[in-house]
Amino acid sequence: MAKTDRKRPLTPIGSILKTLLSKLDLHEDTAERGKAMLAWEIVAGDASKHSEPAHFRGSVLVVSVSNHAWLHELSMRKSELLGKLEREVGTGIIKDLRFELKRD
Repeated sequence: MAKTDRKRPLTPIGSILKTLLSKLDLHEDTAERGKAMLAWEIVAGDASKHSEPAHFRGSVLVVSVSNHAWLHELSMRKSELLGKLEREVGTGIIKDLRFELKRD
């Protein structure tokens, strides 16, 4: 194997990934956000049959809800649900929950 001259120092992979995520307009916490969406069924319990995580708007997880009654129920349980999500995915990933009626 031939030895090559390196004129530049090696770039750490973490730095490369950070730049790539930025260029792709992805958040560094994309994996944690995905984990939060997958954890909704566990966190919400029976309410997950009437709701589902739709998307993130900044650090706010938007949850789509089947009807007004469940929207009200989940709104009343917001603090509890945020606490459970924080335990599942860590602090700082989700700062708030927003509930919206499902669009047909």
